[in-house]
Amino acid sequence: MHRVVQSKEYMRAIEETQRVHLLQNSYIAILCDSSVPDYPHGLGARLHGGSIVPNRESFLVINSFRSFAKFHLYADRGMAVGSHGIKIQFGFADSENLCLAGGFMKKHICAMISLAALFPVARTSAQHRGLPANVPPNPNYVVTDWGQLPDGKNWKDMKAVDSVTFDPNGKGSIVVLVTPPVPTDPSVLVFDFDGKLQRSWGAGMFVRPYDMVVDRFGYLWIIDNTQNFVAKFTEDGKQLLMVGKKGVAGDNTSHDLFSGPTDVAVAKNGDFFVTDGYINSRIVKFDKNGKFLMIIGGTKGADIGQFNLPHRVFIDSKNELVMMDRVNKRIQFWTLDGKFIKQWTDLDFMYPSGMAMAPDGTFYFSDSDGQSVKIVKDDKILDAFGGLDGMRPHQIAIDHSGAMYLVDEPFRIVKKVVKKSSLNSQLTTQP
Repeated sequence: MHRVVQSKEYMRAIEETQRVHLLQNSYIAILCDSSVPDYPHGLGARLHGGSIVPNRESFLVINSFRSFAKFHLYADRGMAVGSHGIKIQFGFADSENLCLAGGFMKKHICAMISLAALFPVARTSAQHRGLPANVPPNPNYVVTDWGQLPDGKNWKDMKAVDSVTFDPNGKGSIVVLVTPPVPTDPSVLVFDFDGKLQRSWGAGMFVRPYDMVVDRFGYLWIIDNTQNFVAKFTEDGKQLLMVGKKGVAGDNTSHDLFSGPTDVAVAKNGDFFVTDGYINSRIVKFDKNGKFLMIIGGTKGADIGQFNLPHRVFIDSKNELVMMDRVNKRIQFWTLDGKFIKQWTDLDFMYPSGMAMAPDGTFYFSDSDGQSVKIVKDDKILDAFGGLDGMRPHQIAIDHSGAMYLVDEPFRIVKKVVKKSSLNSQLTTQP
């Protein structure tokens, strides 16, 4: 009799996440831990460019979705049987090489299938603004590896390189948020513009630091995505405020708890907005002291007022709330009191991830699956570039000179991108 790796929680996770995102000419890896079958997150992955990309969105979802499949995993006969009658042979692999959540997972079952053979996927034909979803290299941009870590370390030594932001305080700096190899190492790394480490802090403060923002007042905000809290810090790491409760999850109606928070934006009066999107589907507004004010959204879906992974949020130069609705592949604009204004649905994202904004109102959107960045102002795409050497840009930051900094969370890559005209200008102004 075959032993089926499943449980009530496991099967509920499958029933709720039967969607598998299929990209042409790539592979799917389906992971399940036979010793911890109830763990609903972090066990899906996609083989991308020969490497396995951990997916923390949901159990069997590979990023967003286009096709559907349901699998029962049979541990003892090396096979996964899909809802379409597909039988997939699989092998075993060590979790350290597969999953960022790995620490407590001993062994996973890995099923790999060629998508071209099993699920024909049509390319997106609608190019509303004249650019393909997967943007080619742009000769006007110079892309270089960036950041020097001490003691012979490199970015690959980190469990994840989670976020990057520009800190205008003092002479300015670039701050990178990481999940360090051991909890006693710092999570917040402060660099000068040449990539030399200036200082670090945050050891033991976070379990899964996910995003980081420097607000208009110079304070740093850090989101812990699995511990479900958002904290405000001084530049040197003194905690001033926290919303949410460490290790406690809340639903879409909660006033003081989150479940998978992703980002924060701070208004001129100090009110702040938290996107609560990996489990919940909403934006939560607080006053400057952390008192609950209102909820925008709260239902998963694609209609106006519904979200499917609200991932990034900004307050633009028009004092509008700008939100990246990741799985729905759209950018929405809201008033600060929760009234819908407009949305961009025709930017041809494959799976948008990061968003940054220049002082003049220009937006920079990183697209993980598109392996590219698109630059938009006044409802028009101004430029775009790919050619990131397989990098899947998760977050993006813009410094005072217009240089861009990109981080790839699972592949642990940091790159700096400079437009050639800007680079020439910097070179001519140096003494």
